[in-house]
Amino acid sequence: MQKPLKVIMSIVLTTTLVLVGCTSSTTPAGSGKMSVTSSLSATSVNSVNSSVKGNNSVQAVDSISVQRLRILFSRIKAHTNDTSEGNGKSMKVGPAMLTFTDVTTLVFATDLPVGTYQRLKLEMHKFSSSEANTYKGDPVFGDFAYPEKLTVIIDGTQYKDGVSTPFTLTFDDTENFWLIFTDPLVVTEGGTAEAILELDIAELFRVSGVVIDVNDLDNRKDLRKRLKQAFKLHKKKIVVG
Repeated sequence: MQKPLKVIMSIVLTTTLVLVGCTSSTTPAGSGKMSVTSSLSATSVNSVNSSVKGNNSVQAVDSISVQRLRILFSRIKAHTNDTSEGNGKSMKVGPAMLTFTDVTTLVFATDLPVGTYQRLKLEMHKFSSSEANTYKGDPVFGDFAYPEKLTVIIDGTQYKDGVSTPFTLTFDDTENFWLIFTDPLVVTEGGTAEAILELDIAELFRVSGVVIDVNDLDNRKDLRKRLKQAFKLHKKKIVVG
């Protein structure tokens, strides 16, 4: 199991999060709702240093802008402090697409038992062979099913010496993301607890003040590791029903 990632930073990216598949509209007794929204503050990141101190081998560019970042998850769970297997409350089962663009939107709202939740678990898994056949050509999931089975697709543009170069990054990693709320999220009976899921592109693309060149293969390996650090999860507010 991956170590929980402590999340305390705020976002430097404009994000639209779109989760395919909505949840129930009625709230059973002893439950409240948790809603998750996405928030965007910027879609680009600039270099603030001319080089990385002590590591001049890093290939850098002037800036990067992100038009769309999509991640495929198989399950999303809410957890209390007890993160033992089977303890989490599933909020979304089946393929879920998280899409970050320049729009702020409601991701989903789902019923959850009354309680205090400290973290979300996002399970990033690529399609099985049978799932890939099912979703091949699908308008939402098709790009993740064919011609390759993928989990992350990033569309953007990087700028260097006045020249712009479009890029598309694809990863096929399988990993669990443990995201800790900056403050615990309390679900009350009949109420709605609102949270913000953010992605920080400065945390993703900038190293020691330098924006890395995504076309450099060594940099791409580092981006895979930095993706987990770029997620931010915040409590927004509690709305009492």
